[in-house]
Amino acid sequence: MYTDIIANENSIQKIKNTPLGVSFYNVTNIKPHRHETLLEIILCLKGNIQLISADQTIELREGDVFSIDCMDIHYLHSESKNNIVMSLYIDLSQVDSSFDYLKYTFFTCRSDACNQYQKLPMYNITDTLLSIAYIYLSNEDLNIHGHTNLYSRLANKLINIMLSYFEWYDYMNTNPNTNTNNISRERFNRILKFCQQNYMNKITVSEIASREFINENYLSQFLSKSPFQSFSNMINYIRCYQSETFLLTTNLPNIEISYKCGFSDPKYFYKNFKKWYGHTPSEHRNQYIQQSNTLQQYQILQNSDILYILEKHIARYHTFKITSIT
Repeated sequence: MYTDIIANENSIQKIKNTPLGVSFYNVTNIKPHRHETLLEIILCLKGNIQLISADQTIELREGDVFSIDCMDIHYLHSESKNNIVMSLYIDLSQVDSSFDYLKYTFFTCRSDACNQYQKLPMYNITDTLLSIAYIYLSNEDLNIHGHTNLYSRLANKLINIMLSYFEWYDYMNTNPNTNTNNISRERFNRILKFCQQNYMNKITVSEIASREFINENYLSQFLSKSPFQSFSNMINYIRCYQSETFLLTTNLPNIEISYKCGFSDPKYFYKNFKKWYGHTPSEHRNQYIQQSNTLQQYQILQNSDILYILEKHIARYHTFKITSIT
């Protein structure tokens, strides 16, 4: 378990000289794994699959999109073999935005849970995914010059949409394009980055407020409107999030992990982990061990197998899109 959890990114079929990799596959079981620099965006093209990532279990059906942050440990399962999945991998160390910024950013891009202002950007993401898939699969049939540059532009387009509409900040931001909200976005991300870099240490509201040159009451009000709703929720979630790596990639006991992640007492670790993940640290570790011991079953599909199915999906998707947009 402890050596298998980190995916070999060299095994992903990358598009040469671009930040992108793409896979089309049929899945029964894919064991728990993570990608150190890759943002993965999954598009279900046919059937349905179950995705388990961090504290979430998601059922993806045809047309559903879901993003997985780099370093997020996740696995996939389906009771039915009648499914086809596309995974697009974006190497965050090779796009225009700073990797030092992106690696601390939490994204939630899921088509089944969009705020109203995110719906058109979600269509834009799906359009771009399908365009990349079609260009990739029908490469010899298209008279498009400079594919490498095109793929890079599309990768950066996706990252820009994700940054503008699908960061965690957007759950408190109903009008994301105003200057005031951009200032708030930058503040939220600075705080999030600082907490991720220092989660193992004692961090106080006073310290954060001082770094942001605001008073403690203002900071508390600011964070009360965030997805975390309070500073204590924010830091405890980040500590639990970081603890998952120790739980699933080492054999350290829970007590030692709790101290490594900045909890002053293991009971606070157990309490907060169960709050965010729905079960205890030991239950979470055992669940992933069990899944790691299952037989890995998936089939990478060849271009000739998928192009016709992709074309049919695109036709259905655009019919739905045209009839749904008001």
